[in-house]
Amino acid sequence: MADSPLQIAQTWETLLEQGKILLDQEQFAKAENILQQALVLARQLGDDDTRIAATMERLAFAHQRQGRNAEAEALYKEALERSRMRFLMHETKRSCVDNLVIILEQSGRDAEAKALREKNPQSTKKISGINPGAFQRMAKSPELACLFSLSATAGSSVSRAMEQLAAQVETIYGAHSLFAADAQARLGTRYVQENRHSARAHHERALLIRKTDLGENNAEVADSLRSLAMCCDDQVITNALDAKARSIEQSLGIVSPAHNAIATLHAMVGSKPPPDQPAEDVDKTLKQFYATLSLPEAKPPLPLELAERHQFLLDLLLSTLPEVRASEHGAKHPLSTINTLSMISKYYAKLENLEQSRVFKEEEMALIAEHWGEGHRLMVDAVKEYTNLGGTYQ
Repeated sequence: MADSPLQIAQTWETLLEQGKILLDQEQFAKAENILQQALVLARQLGDDDTRIAATMERLAFAHQRQGRNAEAEALYKEALERSRMRFLMHETKRSCVDNLVIILEQSGRDAEAKALREKNPQSTKKISGINPGAFQRMAKSPELACLFSLSATAGSSVSRAMEQLAAQVETIYGAHSLFAADAQARLGTRYVQENRHSARAHHERALLIRKTDLGENNAEVADSLRSLAMCCDDQVITNALDAKARSIEQSLGIVSPAHNAIATLHAMVGSKPPPDQPAEDVDKTLKQFYATLSLPEAKPPLPLELAERHQFLLDLLLSTLPEVRASEHGAKHPLSTINTLSMISKYYAKLENLEQSRVFKEEEMALIAEHWGEGHRLMVDAVKEYTNLGGTYQ
């Protein structure tokens, strides 16, 4: 049975997040492979879907950082052309413009760069990295980055590991921090298909934290509202959550992936989404709903030594590796296994156990060679990392 548009959209979102994590970690070849998969999914949602341009922008950045400016330029230009036909988030469009200006200037095409800046005065002429919000927090928290990396892999041990990571995030940053909200939101998304009650509890916590910390009129709050609507059994509350999310997004000029997925689903079955309730009815319903929610008592954050955090992550990744391997047995592209092996190798190195770090890097290289070949960019990067660990690749 083919995946529904909503399932495709959820998988796309997970892959895009993984790609952004890898970009932030400067693992550009791995990010490229993940983002290529995300682009295939985005195209399945319709040729005019805004996710195509958003994915192209990230993929172009991966090409650019690997020195492949011609490929990056073509993708940035196509993403910008799509933005003229369909609404594209300001941050994505600005990133395309900023990075394309850099490519044009580097190739001596100053007149083209100047014309592009004048046509798009929002350009800040900065190399765009990870988008704001959760991705900036992932750059600061290895626990969050690890949680997001594991989230695409099925299995009970992986779910337990994600729960442990979320608890560790709360210990380090506080149970009412935005870091904790990110962890709760990711757990909610993981459980939405298998345990809606648990998914709802996680999304409720994420919503309360974000609403308290960021205020109601915020894109992350809108994301939480939409996520919570997907696992809420009360249709009146579900409609109110969706309506409020749309109201926030409209005020911020955002067309969300969830909005596009729902519109695609209605188009496929020939139906129309129900009209929104009046704003005063929505606010009244949500006020009553919020009154039923509460956050657990917050304990003061407990900063941990970096070595202790690294050991925790290493032990956790080692515990999930058998299930990650099993979940991708026979897979054409076992990227989750490769990424987990790479992270294990990295944390062994951080703990100064270079011998064990090389062991896991060797397994990673063997998998890359088997599935992509010796000359693939993933292999080039892995061999470089192996050499830095004191290994000699034959």
